[in-house]
Amino acid sequence: MVTYYRYTDSLNPMSDWGHAMFSDNQGKVINYGSNGFTLDESQCISIYDLEGAIVSAWEEYQKEWAEYDEFAQFDAQYIFDSLNPCNIVESADGYDHDLTLTWFWDFILSPMHIKAIFLTDGCICFDASMIKRIA
Repeated sequence: MVTYYRYTDSLNPMSDWGHAMFSDNQGKVINYGSNGFTLDESQCISIYDLEGAIVSAWEEYQKEWAEYDEFAQFDAQYIFDSLNPCNIVESADGYDHDLTLTWFWDFILSPMHIKAIFLTDGCICFDASMIKRIA
């Protein structure tokens, strides 16, 4: 089982947007702050298990909003890839952008009651009660 790590100077592991980003490599993030947090893989669903739902929901979103919303111009595969960045520490991609993050929460995670997902090399958690503080 994989353990994911987050370090921050705050005692609250969550961002202002209500999520926490973790790396599967503690050494890459240990210098990000004095407070460490962990989450284990058993609490997460794979982003790949959501790929079909993401693509379908995005294509529906595009049909409805393409002419009104510049954000809707992006390709569905681009949106999925932004939600599974290849290196979460170097670029959180879609999780660093409020529009993508909000869309993902509103259209995928919240309706499916998903609180944490694991990615290629990290995970994202939307529920602080799932996160443990490193002593």
